[in-house]
Amino acid sequence: MTFEQLGLNADILRVLEAEGTTEPTPAQEQVIPHILGGKDVLVATQVDPGKTGSFTLPIMHRLMADKEDDKPNLRALILTPTRELAAQITEEIKEQCRELSLRWAVVFGGVRIGPQIGRLKRGVDLVVATPGRLLDHADKQTIDLSSIDMLVLDEADRMLDMGFMEDVDKVLALLPEQRQNMIFAGTMNEAVKTLSDKLLKSPEVVEIAGPEINVDEISQHVYRVDKRRKTELLAHLVEQNEWTRILVFIRTKHAANRLAYYLGKSGVPSVAMHGNKNPAARAKAIEGFATGELKVLVATDIAARGMDMDDLQAVVNYDLPQIPDDYIQRIGHASASWSLVCIDEAALLDNLQKHLGKEIESSEVEGFEVDPTIEPEPLRKERPPRKPRQANADAEQGGDAESSDENFEEKPRHQRAKPKKKRQNKPQQRRNDHQGNQGNQGNQGNQAPRAQTDEYGDVNGNTMQTDNSNRDAVYLAGGNDIARRGRGRGGNGNGNGNRAQQANGNQRRRRRKGNDANDDAPSLLGG
Repeated sequence: MTFEQLGLNADILRVLEAEGTTEPTPAQEQVIPHILGGKDVLVATQVDPGKTGSFTLPIMHRLMADKEDDKPNLRALILTPTRELAAQITEEIKEQCRELSLRWAVVFGGVRIGPQIGRLKRGVDLVVATPGRLLDHADKQTIDLSSIDMLVLDEADRMLDMGFMEDVDKVLALLPEQRQNMIFAGTMNEAVKTLSDKLLKSPEVVEIAGPEINVDEISQHVYRVDKRRKTELLAHLVEQNEWTRILVFIRTKHAANRLAYYLGKSGVPSVAMHGNKNPAARAKAIEGFATGELKVLVATDIAARGMDMDDLQAVVNYDLPQIPDDYIQRIGHASASWSLVCIDEAALLDNLQKHLGKEIESSEVEGFEVDPTIEPEPLRKERPPRKPRQANADAEQGGDAESSDENFEEKPRHQRAKPKKKRQNKPQQRRNDHQGNQGNQGNQGNQAPRAQTDEYGDVNGNTMQTDNSNRDAVYLAGGNDIARRGRGRGGNGNGNGNRAQQANGNQRRRRRKGNDANDDAPSLLGG
């Protein structure tokens, strides 16, 4: 079957032809007709690389078919659990929309909300969003969801695992009741089935099962190592075992970039694979890995879903996944698995072994022994130095033209840390015992009266202190210090009741002329 036989728009067919995509994947072949027919769908697949296109292509076809003019009208919403997945979907949409008169926007947290507001105000036909940031826009009334008639929940199983259901319910409450709903998941577990029963109406169910994974047939080993030496140990293992084709799983896309860069500098040709890679870059990376030009492919879980790889020598878990099922999906790519586990991941390892029902063999590598003095710390993502913002050439078509907090992790709103209240420094109240004298007549109104000094620089005639003028402090004795104090504010003659201060300054100068100006000056308090 071809895309033309599926009945897609002619403009979309030209884009696919230009990309060199001629035949639909199994997921696209089975799902696209149902979406074009306006039916609700429930799709479970992890191995089909065309899963994203199976909902973006028919959605764009329907948007184009019903478009009466060039004015954008927000009708389609795609919800994802992570901004990495949102960026990955956006890259595909960007390629597919090159020849189409459709406008889109991607909305996720960790970046300034201003550019997103500007994009939404200019009008879009389709939005890719994470639930939390979408609700932020709804609270600010910068997005109108009243015309949405197509909703996609992508990676719904992961969304439920991460605790986003409460936010998703809030989003659903903002949408029209009459709409087409589509759920895509990696696994058809009970939570996904419950969500399907709640959300979908007479859905078409499509399951594309990958090869069954028998964990007991896969060689598994844990290398215990300090966190700071994981990268060094990985390079050592690659060289020692003469690996030429391994897949390394890592938690974040920026950590993937850093690891691939380090391995490359160590003489191991490597490439990172994550959601920020556009389809062309992803295809080039996979091709280089398949031909043997690259020895190591460093990937995140999101990026690895849908990749079908054969003849892998091993899978390496640089970071243990939070969810045991993700571990099983990872190691299913090869017949051998190695995990680099630091003391911070001890709880994850215990949970994983309980899930598997057995203990994984573990050891330490000579020269990389664990430091027993290191205390475990909560798992958190390191934040690299902030990079300068760069304009995105594709912002006009709906991109987010700014850089972001690189290691920001999207969280449900109820799990977000409350912002700290900023302390406001109140202006210091200045005492003034001379409000009735001539020196303060110019301070009436809204201005606070300024502290007055006597002829010795004694504020208000009784307290030795500075007068907040950022000038020299007042000392108990010493002629020159008093002179500087007098020139500070006492003799500035600015017209604001300083006539008395100027007189005080003159009086001090006359006093200095009759003084010996020695260090034995009498105390100002007793003189």
